[in-house]
Amino acid sequence: MMLSEGKESVIAFGDAVRQALVYGWIDRWKVTRDRNLLKLIAQGSRSHIARLPSELLAEIFHWCILHDHAEHVRSPMDPAPRSWLTVRCVCRAWNQVVLAYPVFSTHIPLTRPRRVSDMLDRSGILPLYIYCAPSSYLDKEDKAEMLALVLDHFPRVAHLSLQFPFYNELVDSRWWQAPHADQAASCLQSFYLRDFYLRAFSMPNSNGPPVLNQGVQLFSGYAFPALRDLKCRGIHTPLSVLGNVLVPGLRCLHLTDIRSTPLEEELLPLLKRLPELEELRFNLALSLSEHSRDTIQYLLATSEPSRRVELPRLAMLYIADNKEDASLAGFLLLHRLSIPPSASIELFLLRTGGISDALWDACTDVVLEKMRPVRYHALSISTNFAGRNVDVELWEEPLRIEDLPPVPELFDSSPCQTRSSGRAGHFRLELSSPCRAFTARLIPQLPTSYVRTARLTDRTVGFQHGIPWDATLSALPSVEDLVLQYETFKHIQSRANPRPYQITPADTRSLHIPALRTLRLYELHHQYSQISEFALDIVTLGCIAHGLAKQAREHRSEDVLVIRGAQPYRRGDV
Repeated sequence: MMLSEGKESVIAFGDAVRQALVYGWIDRWKVTRDRNLLKLIAQGSRSHIARLPSELLAEIFHWCILHDHAEHVRSPMDPAPRSWLTVRCVCRAWNQVVLAYPVFSTHIPLTRPRRVSDMLDRSGILPLYIYCAPSSYLDKEDKAEMLALVLDHFPRVAHLSLQFPFYNELVDSRWWQAPHADQAASCLQSFYLRDFYLRAFSMPNSNGPPVLNQGVQLFSGYAFPALRDLKCRGIHTPLSVLGNVLVPGLRCLHLTDIRSTPLEEELLPLLKRLPELEELRFNLALSLSEHSRDTIQYLLATSEPSRRVELPRLAMLYIADNKEDASLAGFLLLHRLSIPPSASIELFLLRTGGISDALWDACTDVVLEKMRPVRYHALSISTNFAGRNVDVELWEEPLRIEDLPPVPELFDSSPCQTRSSGRAGHFRLELSSPCRAFTARLIPQLPTSYVRTARLTDRTVGFQHGIPWDATLSALPSVEDLVLQYETFKHIQSRANPRPYQITPADTRSLHIPALRTLRLYELHHQYSQISEFALDIVTLGCIAHGLAKQAREHRSEDVLVIRGAQPYRRGDV
């Protein structure tokens, strides 16, 4: 009994420490609160924790620090774990535990030279994880001194996170002088670089102040044989400046907020040098040159093998952008890449309203080309945000309705959200204001003949660009479990004449869904609609749902189970 209680107490303590460390460093008052709380736990005479040997305490602390690292390394703002700071400040006994074990000195934020030197000495020969604090918090000389200390141990660095200053300087000449030249960063596996501007990039000048060198490469003279994960954010200079960092063995490449890399001229040739890529993410990182914009329709139509980029191991392709030419660049990139059918593809393109009908035809062909090799078994289509957005998602896995991810909110494109297992094909396309011709052509041609589970959601009754719901349902001959979610309103919001909203059942006698076994109808009730004008030639999903339910009721079909539900509106809903 005592052993069981002790085990539960240790587990609860570890969880409490983890929670305190993960969230406590954000605000100073929270740090103080958490330290005081942990002091009570550590010094309590009745606590099992007070009697734990230092080896077990070290294991608990190490687990907490690793969890903290996993939480904060996702954050682009400040990925440095601060767990060891909180732990060692609780009491003298805990401080001695932390100082006695080298592993607690391997995660090093570059905050003060003396602290960095102390942790480097205590870390022994273990791999190092280096995090650079925001430049505004650091003195230039201190930053240069800390980077010089790190470079002395560069062969041991396994993770490096750096942020460069916005002002017109880059550390100092110690970056580029011997004995650091021609070193191999043999342990570096993960590198995160942010906020790098070409105008801030200077080289030492023996005859005067540092001068700008347009052709220089960052980390020239270094080799990165073990680098597998590279994340860059805010790199406002051609990617060629990264030089040796773009190694052929890269497995993961994330580019965020990068606007100086034309797709055809620079990015695609770069990707040809990275055949081992397994994950590729672009967020606000695509652009077209003026020549590419003028010839985009030809580029989307041509299929010359020499223009293809082979990525045979790619498992994830993620593209998100909010500019019109970047949206076209996203379709062009998709067209140029040769990737396995099992790859997960996610496109979030927020500015597509100005694309011409002819270009939409070419974009449709690109999307269908990537979809056709896969047999998809689950489908989700939704509209949202006052008729401006369409979200189409297909899974190769035979998912049940209960297993489908929630209907995404407005441009819910967070890369941390896993909507695919990664073991089978997955395609997600979310567009803002696509032309009606695009949806009318793409949706009925989706490869849905093997889909057994489908969820259709219409959250914009007056959707002007229109999803052809009847044609969509007709293209689902194998669907067995079908969910139809649609909005209803008490009134149509109109300045001149507010009027009640009623759903008129559609005539669905010609709509043949032979394999259907379960039909689930869910009404999303709201009080008012923001949409006052409707496209009269569009048959809404609610009309079709009522028509199917009426047809099943009149024929008393025993083959189809009809399940109905409703979600009442909340105050403030529209």
